[in-house]
This record gives sequence, C-alpha cells and structure tokens, in this order.
Amino acid sequence: MRTSTIVLALFLGGCNASDADALRDQLRDDDYRNTYMRAPGWEDGRLPAEGGPHGGFIDLYINDVMVEAIEQAEASGEALERWPDGSIIVKDGWDAAEGGTFEYLSFMERRDGGWFWGEYRGSGRLISAGKNDNTCVGCHSAGDDQVRAFGLPPY
Repeated sequence: MRTSTIVLALFLGGCNASDADALRDQLRDDDYRNTYMRAPGWEDGRLPAEGGPHGGFIDLYINDVMVEAIEQAEASGEALERWPDGSIIVKDGWDAAEGGTFEYLSFMERRDGGWFWGEYRGSGRLISAGKNDNTCVGCHSAGDDQVRAFGLPPY
C-alpha cells in the first residue's frame, strides 16, 4: 500500500506540474503583462507587498473574465459571491520597486470546484501547484473567494 500511495502522489504531483506549466505557458503566450488589466487597487506598478511569500514588491494582473465580472457587478449593483470559472489572477513578485530581480510568478485560475494554483521562483523552478493546493489555501482562505489582494465587487 505504501508503494501505491507514493506512486499516486507522484502521479498527482506530475499532473499538477504539467497543468501549471501549461497555464504558465498560456500566460506567457497571452503576454499577460501587456494584455491583462491591472487588478483593482493595484493599478500602479510594483506596490509593496503587505507580508506574504510572493516577493517584497508585487504587480497583479487579471484576465478579461474577471474584468467583465467586475464591470457587470458594478453596473448591476449586485454583489458577486465568487469569481466566475475562467477567472485568472497573475502576481509577479520583485525585490525592488524599480523592478530589480524577478522573484516569483504566482497565478490562480478559477475552475469548476475551486482554484488551480501555481507558483514559480523567478529562476523558473516550480514551487507549488494544484487544485485547491493546501499551501496556497492555508493563507488565501482569509480572502473573498480565496482572493486576498482585493474583494468581490461591487466596490
């Protein structure tokens, strides 16, 4: 049984890593820094992080699914209870406000049943990945729908 548990853990870890690599590659292909919007409250670049493991200064980007959800909630005045499936948040972590050294690439994608998380060091080494990853959820459970940097709209 122990061997099968280890094999299962390796399989699941590999699956998470390949999913994370695919999403990271999609984000690069999308040129997220130039095509995604800056997250609400994070319009200015390289704001100091308020604690957390993602670098001393961070940039936050959101995809068009989140932008549309924000616009619809603000227009209707109806509060969102959770982000829609397909929502993506990308966080770049830097060591200085001027950019300096790129330390982390973190992202989360809302999928059916929860968030898929991925985090890489600036060197490209995968740190953590998975759907409802315990490493990420442990901290993010304090946020609205596990998003800590900004709340659910309308604001």
